[in-house]
Amino acid sequence: MRRLGRVGFLQRKVYPLFGFYPWECPVCRQTVMHRGRGKRTRKNRAEA
Repeated sequence: MRRLGRVGFLQRKVYPLFGFYPWECPVCRQTVMHRGRGKRTRKNRAEA
């Protein structure tokens, strides 16, 4: 799953009130709303 940016009125104004974030399945490209925000990761410049 990968996290998407918010698009549209519901995703920008209503869903954040309830803690929902948009996610996309990489296989079927279906967008779903989950409560989890996901972990942030940073790549080390030496690794990239």
